[in-house]
Amino acid sequence: MSTKAEYENARKVARAPGPEPSPNPDGTAGRDHPGYRENILLILLALVWLLPIAYQRELLPIFIILSAAAMYCDAQNIRAGSSFEKETFLGDIVTWRPISWGAVTAVGGVITMAIYLFHRKEIYNANN
Repeated sequence: MSTKAEYENARKVARAPGPEPSPNPDGTAGRDHPGYRENILLILLALVWLLPIAYQRELLPIFIILSAAAMYCDAQNIRAGSSFEKETFLGDIVTWRPISWGAVTAVGGVITMAIYLFHRKEIYNANN
């Protein structure tokens, strides 16, 4: 089978009689939702973390508070954890709520921000 159309036709022929299956059997977890945009403020804030650590350590508490607040607001905007009844800290991060992201960022700093930024689209898709 070389093309997608040939594959779909072969799949329809090989299928048992009955109702047509849904086009997306996995649900909406892997699908991209329209309206997703990167948060440039968070990316810039994560990059700014490099400056106070290397040059001015007295600015570090300000960046921690600013990062935690920005993370909390962004997690609220993408409705992090809203589709899940139970929040699991040791499991999947798509279940974390905004307050959890803010608190963990206040403790973990730039490492938590990097984790959030890398998984932000996955969190958005799972909760919208």
